[in-house]
Amino acid sequence: MPTYDELRSAADAVWAAVEKPERPLFVVSMNTSSIAAGAQATLDALRKLADGGAGFDVMQTGDAGLAWAEPVVEVRQPGGQHVLYGHMTADKAEAFAHAAASGIAKEHAIGIISG
Repeated sequence: MPTYDELRSAADAVWAAVEKPERPLFVVSMNTSSIAAGAQATLDALRKLADGGAGFDVMQTGDAGLAWAEPVVEVRQPGGQHVLYGHMTADKAEAFAHAAASGIAKEHAIGIISG
């Protein structure tokens, strides 16, 4: 059985990849209200782009607490900048992804978390 220190070390390594990614990381909020607003389709569209070599990674998270802005996508840049985007539906995913991966997609931004 692994020790606490071994478990903590492994968890810290995984969390570091989320907190300070090596390339843009798109984090899609998934909950009942976001799914109703189209978050699953947004997640699928972003994953398809990422799998096609778009140069970013995608993951899902729980409720971001912004039901009024669902679907919500947080983009974490390698330099530490984290930006929240709202109303990010699948039909906007491709144009949004290209803009957000290289900077800030200002027309969709709802807040800067850090950076």
